[in-house]
Parts: sequence; structure tokens; C-alpha cells
Amino acid sequence: MSGKKLTFRFLLVLGGFIAMAFGLLYLLNNGNPYENYWVDREVPEHFEQMGFEEEDFVYSTRVIPKHHVNNEYYQPQFIVLFKDEPTIEYRYGVKKWGKDVVQFCEKGVLEEPNVYVDETTEKTLHSEDQCDTMN
Repeated sequence: MSGKKLTFRFLLVLGGFIAMAFGLLYLLNNGNPYENYWVDREVPEHFEQMGFEEEDFVYSTRVIPKHHVNNEYYQPQFIVLFKDEPTIEYRYGVKKWGKDVVQFCEKGVLEEPNVYVDETTEKTLHSEDQCDTMN
């Protein structure tokens, strides 16, 4: 085998490994694009059906928890803080099968922005009738 063919194959394999490393880093930092797509599409649609508008929220955003979530749901979640209830942070997930949006029963209790003091499963102002556990 000639030296040029061997060098070409080596560079091709090396390039493949480098591309896989960058792909893995992307997934670790940004999450699975397929799952992000469904969460970004379904949850805002769910809020519209419930009669909420963007002005009703202090913030609403997609997050990727560092801990494992219920296997029935995509890993990314949507967290929402309502203006009329600024001490409770609600979490929503999208089911893998059926793409239904479900509010998780566990809600973060905030003392001030980004300072969690507790977690509650009690019924609150914006609790939905049906909720599911994150575990």
C-alpha cells in the first residue's frame, strides 16, 4: 500500500473522530435537537390553549435538568414563573409518545429570583388537574 493512501485513510479516520467529539460536546451542552424541537413547539402551544399569553409570565424557558427525569418524558423541560405567583416555579414536560404536555407535580419554591428554598407538590394557583411526577 502506498504512503499517500495510508496517510489519506489516517486523516479520514482522525477527522471522523474529531467530528464525533465535537458532536458529543454539542449534545452535552445543548441537548438533543429533536427533543428540544418538540418541547419548544408543544409547550407554548399548550399555554395558548390554556389562555395564557407571554405577558402572563415573568419568564418561560426550556431547560435541560442535570438529573434524570421520568423515562416517559423528553429530558428538556419548560420552567415557568407566573407574574401573579412569583414564588412558585412550574415545570412542564412533553411525553415521548403522544407528545402531550404535562405539568410536573414538583414545583420549585423561590425566596427570591433563582434562590430555591423548597419544593412543593401542594395544589397552587396555577396547578393543573392532572400532573405527573418527575421520578
